[in-house]
Amino acid sequence: KIANPIPRLAHPKWLLRRLAERDDPFQQRKINSFFRKVDKVVEEKSFDMEDIGKEQFLGSQLIATKPVVRKRSRNALKSANEDGHPGGQVDETAMVIDDGGHHDDHDAVDERSDAEMVSTAEGGKENQDNNQASKKPRVGFEFEKRSKMEASEFDDMTPMEDSCSSSQLVAESPMESESQDVDGEEDEKQQEEAKPTPRYDEDLKGWLKTEKVRWKKINQKRRKRRKQIEADKRGSYSSESSSQGELRSSTAGAYYGNTSKLAYTKTWEIVQITKDLDEEKFFVWAFVNKESLRRIPIKASRKVYFNTYNQRDPGGDFNEKHVQRVLPRSRVVYNLNELTIPETVLVKNPRFFTQHLCNSDVEGIYESHVPAQFRALMQFGCFSRVKRHIKRDKNLKLRDGFEMDDLERSEGSHLYLEDVRFNYIYLFNSKSGNRGVFGLFFKGVNSDVFQAHLLVVVKAKKPPPLPNLDKVLQETAEQNGLTGVQMKFSVEFFEGFTDAAKRLVPLLDSYKRARGATIVFTQTAFTLPELYRVMPNLRENFPVIDICLHRGDNNYPALSWYPFMLKRMFHRCLLMGSWWTDQLEFARYAQIPIGNLGSGASSDVTTVIVDVMFARLLSESRHALWISPSERPDCSGVEQDENFFAEEQENPEIIEPGCFRSVCIELEVTCLDVSTILGSSRLDEREFDDNAMKDIFVDDLMAHKIDDDKDDPDEPLRGQQLDIDESNLCRPQFKILKLLVQNLMRDVSKSRSRFADHLLLRIYLWLRNRKAKLYDPALHRLVHTMMKKVLMYLVDKLKELDVTVIYASFGKIIICTGKSDVKNALSYTRYIIDSVKQNEMMFSWIDISPLVVWENFIFLDPSNFAGVRIESLETQSEELDPGALPSVEVDSHWNIAEFLPAKAKECFEVVVSEFILLPLEYSMKLKEQSRHINQSQEDSKQEKDIAINTFVKTLVEEQLAHKLFRMVPDILRTLPGDSRSETSAQFPQILGSHLRLHSPALELVKYVCEILSLDSSIEESVVTLKRNLLKLLHVRAFSPEAQFQNPCLTYILPDVICAYCNHWCDLDLCRDVRILAGIWKCAGCRQDYNKSEIEFSLIKLVEQRLISFQVQDLICKSCGATKIDNIRVHCSCGGLFRCKFPRAEFLQKMDVFKNLAAFHEFPWLAETVETVTNIV
Repeated sequence: KIANPIPRLAHPKWLLRRLAERDDPFQQRKINSFFRKVDKVVEEKSFDMEDIGKEQFLGSQLIATKPVVRKRSRNALKSANEDGHPGGQVDETAMVIDDGGHHDDHDAVDERSDAEMVSTAEGGKENQDNNQASKKPRVGFEFEKRSKMEASEFDDMTPMEDSCSSSQLVAESPMESESQDVDGEEDEKQQEEAKPTPRYDEDLKGWLKTEKVRWKKINQKRRKRRKQIEADKRGSYSSESSSQGELRSSTAGAYYGNTSKLAYTKTWEIVQITKDLDEEKFFVWAFVNKESLRRIPIKASRKVYFNTYNQRDPGGDFNEKHVQRVLPRSRVVYNLNELTIPETVLVKNPRFFTQHLCNSDVEGIYESHVPAQFRALMQFGCFSRVKRHIKRDKNLKLRDGFEMDDLERSEGSHLYLEDVRFNYIYLFNSKSGNRGVFGLFFKGVNSDVFQAHLLVVVKAKKPPPLPNLDKVLQETAEQNGLTGVQMKFSVEFFEGFTDAAKRLVPLLDSYKRARGATIVFTQTAFTLPELYRVMPNLRENFPVIDICLHRGDNNYPALSWYPFMLKRMFHRCLLMGSWWTDQLEFARYAQIPIGNLGSGASSDVTTVIVDVMFARLLSESRHALWISPSERPDCSGVEQDENFFAEEQENPEIIEPGCFRSVCIELEVTCLDVSTILGSSRLDEREFDDNAMKDIFVDDLMAHKIDDDKDDPDEPLRGQQLDIDESNLCRPQFKILKLLVQNLMRDVSKSRSRFADHLLLRIYLWLRNRKAKLYDPALHRLVHTMMKKVLMYLVDKLKELDVTVIYASFGKIIICTGKSDVKNALSYTRYIIDSVKQNEMMFSWIDISPLVVWENFIFLDPSNFAGVRIESLETQSEELDPGALPSVEVDSHWNIAEFLPAKAKECFEVVVSEFILLPLEYSMKLKEQSRHINQSQEDSKQEKDIAINTFVKTLVEEQLAHKLFRMVPDILRTLPGDSRSETSAQFPQILGSHLRLHSPALELVKYVCEILSLDSSIEESVVTLKRNLLKLLHVRAFSPEAQFQNPCLTYILPDVICAYCNHWCDLDLCRDVRILAGIWKCAGCRQDYNKSEIEFSLIKLVEQRLISFQVQDLICKSCGATKIDNIRVHCSCGGLFRCKFPRAEFLQKMDVFKNLAAFHEFPWLAETVETVTNIV
């Protein structure tokens, strides 16, 4: 064989087809190729085997005879398997013993070494040559044939075959013939190097010297063979049970049941792709048929892209070739070459990429941080197979590992893991201090009844008795709607978790030997590396799927913790069926192995799926990936100098404070992000239209090569980028994101896929998730900006329909309908929603639905509002009579009142509640009176509004004013305050406080008057009331201390994700009542949030704000112009420069984080804030 001498010029298709046909090891063969011709031997006389070697029988008549022995191959195969040879194939034919007369039975053969057997056989031949000269030609033929065949035969023969001469085999098995053809090249080399052995009767010393060398080589081959077999047993796992192994003991059964051959020909159904302790490879757990589960090693490699200023020659050690790719952040492409670098090279030389980046000709190296495991998920999917042109070399690749390019993604002919026979083990663990339990659940070996091995960890001389396990199990099953659940229990007690975990090792080993293919599900308080450290067989023998443990499972009560522990454990075990079904459907939809959908604490299935699906689309569209170990995308090191996105993205809020006497409705808004991405082409033409995008991103930005006509291509474009908005640099990647969303939307509309709908609802959450592999702050900034545009556009459309928008954000809109009754308000709201969605295609994907109905609604900000809340609006909207008021409930949320002393807070709530309820009661009376008067609807509404305004004015000027004039002096007398200290001790110290408060009476007046002034119809009355109340306190109306300021500074941590149920929400860390009470629980599953992760998120935000402060612009104090260079000291107008954001404002923001760290006990955050404050 001669390789293509010119790799750049590919062979024609007809030549490639002929070479493939010639080299195909599985091509059809002639039947006579499986047999060999041997000389016929005339048996003159038979004799008994016990007479072999006796001198009286060495006559001329008996020398030529061949004693024949026949032995069933089943025994030979069994002996071979016991000796460590996999699948030994021995033909059920007569085996002829050597002419030398030396024969041992099968047990004797096993005891003797291979070298001894060979030397004995050949020694017998030499004796025969000396006694019978007439037989020399035949004996010489035997020696010649042995010298040609021994190298290949001694490597592949079973022990029974080693005891026989190769020239005396009547037939050989098909598998042996294939193995010889596959290893033909190696055999030819050995045949060329083989030399004839000197005769021992002519040169005894030379013969002995030659034979010793040959015996030594044979022994070395045997030792190497045994080591390879042991390694193969450790590296691969066959799922055949003991009964199946006995069934395949025959030669035909071993041939057709050979999973090594199936691994080359069948499609793999991949269960999991796992890392190895060695970075040079990873493992694939896959079913190569319906029964066989194997652990197949894959050699890790990376595909990287070198962008060089000068063209490079293809080829080389890393299969370098020129490719076309779109680089991250629209980096300019000069000469892009793809290199496939084995992980072994990077392990030996960790500075490989750094050394190449130092080359002045290299602009950048891309995709250098893409993990091999993630690339395998992209490339393999759920179904994969070995490429047809890959050489079938028996167990070599199954032992040493396939190359990643040896495998290709395959389309399965059936559903993923459909009708695959396997068993599963569920391992549960929870702990609370020194108490805990391990639960191992699996089906029995001889029955389908589940067995549960409970290993209780408790430090006690005499452990307390366990409750009735069957009773606890039945109660838990009934709570989950299950009946007829049966288990056999065994309970053991241990004093330590390590001892209990080690007890599981023999249980897992015995189950694997008895049941075969098994998948292990773990749901423990320990991480997988911690389990592997104690249970090494868990990593080597099973694919392990780790499930996130609910934090509540580790919160044992002080007393009666046994029943609590058992109920939680049985509950989790009984939920495994539904969990497996959901995960399997997710894996089938996303084409990702089920074991790689997220594990342990990082079980965010959405992030994993969107990462893989987005990466596949990028790869198919010839985009380079920007995966990096940090939060900044991989732009070949340039990202470390880019601080454009250091400023955090705050969700917009449109606030319209006021007092609204008509019906107000709170609308829930979902899929705003999806609508924004799909309708991006319908936004403002100047910024978001596709045509404008084409104008911005000229061909030079997307060019893959510099024009050859340029005289000096390096000088004009080297290191340059277009001076445009930073977020627009990821426009090409945004197109691929839009394609992904379109694919998901198509699956939702056509197939009604609930999994696609689940991904669509969380697409924006993935965009801003810093843990996502393809997280890009520029892409997030672009989508966030577009969402703000869509939100503003939606608010404008609502205002065009004569609707007052009180509050608007990405997830919620509160509107005032102007209607006086609930039924008409709901009908009018549905009409508005339908009108907006039908007339504007950009809003057609937004889901807007009524959530809460309010009457007499007072709104200051999202944390300070109150009104009459109407429940069950969906059911009552069809039954309500006009004017009827359903279940009335006053819902008040006044965060500012929490900063007042208890007595002042009570006065505040009384006044505000009367300001809401009394006008509502008066309005209900007017509705009742209007039913008996025949009057037009328009006239009735106008008269009603006038009457209500008059009533409210009278209420404030008389009733509320009299109450306040009594309350304020009373509070001033009981709570005089302290003007000498920074803050009076009479005020509660609440998280978020930032003002110096001295007089409770003064703060009460300011807060009450601020709320009353929200009603514009009584503005003058409120101003008069406030001025009169301030006179009592001897404070001027226009003095700074008389002006209202919100006493609370807060921070809202956006998009906090629950690790257990993936529910997400925004946490107001200073004003949320539950968090202030120390309740950090998810609203979806009631699991405690991980406070360490929240603290880490706050630390990242502090560092991000520090970077934003340090890289901010300088502006002129006089004209406000931005400084455009680094040399100028004065502005062109002569003014001095100052920071755009002053230091005092930055320190005020840091005070919020300082208070958060002190209140919530975040020591790391407190240390970081202190360090940052000292730096600034």
